[in-house]
Amino acid sequence: MRNPVAVAEQIQDFANTTRALGNVRAQLDILPEMLQGQIILGVDRSESTRRIYFPANSAVGAEWNGRAFQKSRELTGVTFQGLMTFSHRFGASHDVEVVGGYEWAEFDTDEFAAEARDFLTDAFSFDNLAAGANLQTPSSFRTQKTGVGVFSRVTYGFNDKYFLTGVIRYDGSSVFGAANKWGAFPAVSASWRISEEE
Repeated sequence: MRNPVAVAEQIQDFANTTRALGNVRAQLDILPEMLQGQIILGVDRSESTRRIYFPANSAVGAEWNGRAFQKSRELTGVTFQGLMTFSHRFGASHDVEVVGGYEWAEFDTDEFAAEARDFLTDAFSFDNLAAGANLQTPSSFRTQKTGVGVFSRVTYGFNDKYFLTGVIRYDGSSVFGAANKWGAFPAVSASWRISEEE
């Protein structure tokens, strides 16, 4: 039986993440109150490290005579979106909004990990992997994902009460199957604004 208090107090497990997020948006009224263009660029960058040590004098570390582990990961995401929106009211009761857009996104992940076991002393914790007599094979990987999409949405409103919306997206992604890199995704919805009823 493992003592949960001892496990909580003896195992050293620390993680640290630094993340930066940023968005830039530009908007242009091509036809005031009718036609509008917009672009949005976003960046998401994070760096993280995790350091773990299972001491030899703990129940979970005894089987390895001490186990140290370090891992670092970097994530970068860049997104772009361009939108064109047309909206107009016809007569006193009919509202139409048409949106067309393009999206692009790319995500990179880099990771490196190293591990050592069988330590003469617990004094070094995870700060000296070379002190372990049994060095494990380091591991690393990098993945890249890219996605592109075009889409359109049409919304019709009657009397500010009844609404009908149709959407069509055509997306391509590097994570889709080799024979199906692109796909069309349609949707239709309807709504009723009950609060506008007498």
